Amino acid sequence: MTDTKQMNIASVLAMPISQKFGGFDVVVKHCHKMYEVSKGKWQHQVSISDSSGDALADVNVGTYKPLQRGVALHITVGIVQAGVPEKVKGETKPDFKKIYIDQFTIPSDIGEPDRGYNYSSESRDIPGMVRHGVTCSYIQAGKEPVKQNVLKWTKFIIDGE
Repeated sequence: MTDTKQMNIASVLAMPISQKFGGFDVVVKHCHKMYEVSKGKWQHQVSISDSSGDALADVNVGTYKPLQRGVALHITVGIVQAGVPEKVKGETKPDFKKIYIDQFTIPSDIGEPDRGYNYSSESRDIPGMVRHGVTCSYIQAGKEPVKQNVLKWTKFIIDGE
């Protein structure tokens, strides 16, 4: 393995073919095709990105679990590979390299995206959620949501009275 102090996509692509590396984070920019390399073993071809640039990568995902665009990956073990020559405006680029990611983790410190509302049981505003639903029902029915009617239906839904 190589020194991981300044590891990024640009430094990996500057390495010689067959060089192992690991220990840095990337983001899946685009998801391409998945293919079965042997019975029950799958690879997903993706474009990965970090602050230094982009690269094409084959990711060993094991079972059929497609990666999603925007997911962060921490590369544990990767290998620089020779890629199929890329054509750029009619010229063949013979030194094209791609990355094979053999082992990776999806960092857990990212957590759930902020959706603007805390859905934990301590912070639920049940009456407010019911009022919202009743108000939406009035609007969908084409009626004006009068405050006293909304409150009456909210009390009925919550208390049954």
